[in-house]
Amino acid sequence: MKNALLLALFLQTTAFTQSKSCQNLFIWPFSTDSGKRPELAKQMTLDMEEAFLKNNCTVFTSSDLPKLAEKIAVLPAVATVDDIPADIVTELLAASSDKLLIGRIRLDNGGNAIFQATIYSLPGKELTGTKKLMFSELEIQKDSLRKRKTEQILTLLPERGAPSNVATAPEVAQPVAQEAPGSTPQPPVVVVNIPPVTLPNTPETNPTRPAPRPKLSPPPPPKQEPSYEITFVVGKKVDRISVTGYGNLRLTKRNDGNQEASLKLKNGDYELRVFEDGKLKCNKFFKADRAKTIDFPCR
Repeated sequence: MKNALLLALFLQTTAFTQSKSCQNLFIWPFSTDSGKRPELAKQMTLDMEEAFLKNNCTVFTSSDLPKLAEKIAVLPAVATVDDIPADIVTELLAASSDKLLIGRIRLDNGGNAIFQATIYSLPGKELTGTKKLMFSELEIQKDSLRKRKTEQILTLLPERGAPSNVATAPEVAQPVAQEAPGSTPQPPVVVVNIPPVTLPNTPETNPTRPAPRPKLSPPPPPKQEPSYEITFVVGKKVDRISVTGYGNLRLTKRNDGNQEASLKLKNGDYELRVFEDGKLKCNKFFKADRAKTIDFPCR
């Protein structure tokens, strides 16, 4: 039974990691109904981005698309996808974003908050799902609690089901069998006195004589999963690069004027995304199976 539960959890996690539903999602800057506490709206936007990235999703925010961010900054608060101008939807599609998440925060006088997240598919603006979460004042103030609850929004994705809540049945004491009225009585137990037997003086029979300790061999060292350093070289005009599951990488300038970034990755398949002038220039899938350099992936 235990193995079956572990297999079910593994299949569920694998299905989500490989799900196309969590790729190319744009997270619209969150806002509050009252316009107050903009710092909370900004922090919860970052929490949401972090939750998706931790689950190997490809997401965008306005900070990833500087030119689009300038247009978003002058717009009034957005409640639904219908509040977004058509030209911005066109730019989102041009940046390879075909899903949109909009979040609204409603504050009450007691310091609590109701957060509502809605996901739409583009360009048709079809509603994919919506979810409300209640945050207490403590959950808002404490980072770990706020981030943990924010991750529940991941269940909105169509190919990700809510995690199964498997409850363990409590142990029940077994009743002691008793003789039924009218049943045949059991024969009495006969007690026999056995004379003491003298045993040889061994460590097993004489606790005062210590037994020799067996020689134990040291345990084998834990098996280390190998990791490989991957170096990415890009051109001078590249704004940023990101790797799935690791977010944006820090670019440094080389002597030849180009830029590079390095990252240690465990054996597996990854996706590199290259942005130039605020837009996605190209993406490249690669395998981390040895240390190597990936030169100018957009060529």
